[in-house]
Amino acid sequence: MSDILHNRLAWNAANDSEQDAVIEQINNQIDDLELIATEEFAGGTESHRIAVFEHKVTTIEFVLIPGEGEISPLFVGRTPVTQKQWDKKKGADKRRRVEEMLPMDYVSYKGVLSWLRKVGPDYRLPNEDEWEYFCRAGTTTKYPWGEEMDDKRCWYEMNSNAVPQPVTEHVQYPNAFGLIDIVGNVSELCDSMWKTGDHLARIHRGGNSNSCANHCTSSCRTRIGIKVACADLGFRVVRDCR
Repeated sequence: MSDILHNRLAWNAANDSEQDAVIEQINNQIDDLELIATEEFAGGTESHRIAVFEHKVTTIEFVLIPGEGEISPLFVGRTPVTQKQWDKKKGADKRRRVEEMLPMDYVSYKGVLSWLRKVGPDYRLPNEDEWEYFCRAGTTTKYPWGEEMDDKRCWYEMNSNAVPQPVTEHVQYPNAFGLIDIVGNVSELCDSMWKTGDHLARIHRGGNSNSCANHCTSSCRTRIGIKVACADLGFRVVRDCR
């Protein structure tokens, strides 16, 4: 894999032909994803030219994001996993409402791992460092777009009626890596531990439709037990790019 994909700034400095050569090389090496587009995404002060792929079975759209520092290049789901995508590899859930484009919520950490095993060995939850990296997409502000809450970009307690909303509603407002609803709507499980005394829990990030604005920032973090399934808790899938 080209070195430019391991460095976000080098990726941005490369011309379209150099980027396209890397994207084509990767597309030729993977069987379960199909290249569908290359787009320019902007958010806050940052912008990136990003390749978009589709998983052939679940129809999850993934963006191929460049790495930075200890973070390797990753395929990241553009949205939280939806009910439609979840049902392609049916798993246990306690969904409260049925609508294909709603993010899948009321799932537990153990339930998500079981579902991911059905999708394939290369698919997993992000760790917390990866999640914050692709949430920020190079920004250093409170939110991925700036310092103030923006009701057009985030579902939270003031505009969501306290329930998750279809992921299609914010397609026109991605972050600088092309990710939709990266904060708000549903909190996203991470494969990182939170230890308090003898108690272990899993971290989730991003806030949800029932959160206040300060809980929907790029830096806010919360926790949940590994067997617990709760409302407004969902997840976003990543795949390593080798």
